[in-house]
Amino acid sequence: MPLEAILKSIEERLNTDRQKIADEYARKIEEIEKQAASELQRIESEYRERTEREIRTLETREISAAEIEAKRIIRDRKAELIQEKMEEAFELLESLPDDREYREIIEKMASVAKNLLGRNCTVIVKSRDAPLLKDMKSIKIVEQDIDPFGGMLCISSDGKREVDLTISTLKKELRDVIALKLSDYMG
Repeated sequence: MPLEAILKSIEERLNTDRQKIADEYARKIEEIEKQAASELQRIESEYRERTEREIRTLETREISAAEIEAKRIIRDRKAELIQEKMEEAFELLESLPDDREYREIIEKMASVAKNLLGRNCTVIVKSRDAPLLKDMKSIKIVEQDIDPFGGMLCISSDGKREVDLTISTLKKELRDVIALKLSDYMG
């Protein structure tokens, strides 16, 4: 098989793997957003009913205060729910090494790194993850506690490029994406 065909095949697999990972994170984000929206609707309805009862019995000045308070409570509860769902997502990421599919994930990470950084790149992993990569060819595996949760740090053979695929970095990037989406959602 010609080298170009092999490279094209690897690139296609890389793109497919990237898309799968992106799709999975998009699905998880969508699931979190749906759960939060459902809970928020329930809470909004509950507070709306309470506010309407108060409006009927209060004077004009008290009505305004009740509406402001209801909005603050809803806003605070929304923020609380969002924080809870974000923590759940991060706990899922942190427990990824315990998942039965972790071996496949870590192998794909190494494959992506090898494709991006070239042959003989260095892959730094926790000692418990090193055996998962024993079948990977043309990469140098270094055991080091780089992240408490797992993943890997990959460095090109010339040391000029690196790809950080540690769980902590993925958590940070996910937090940034979620924060951006939430700021768009909440206005």
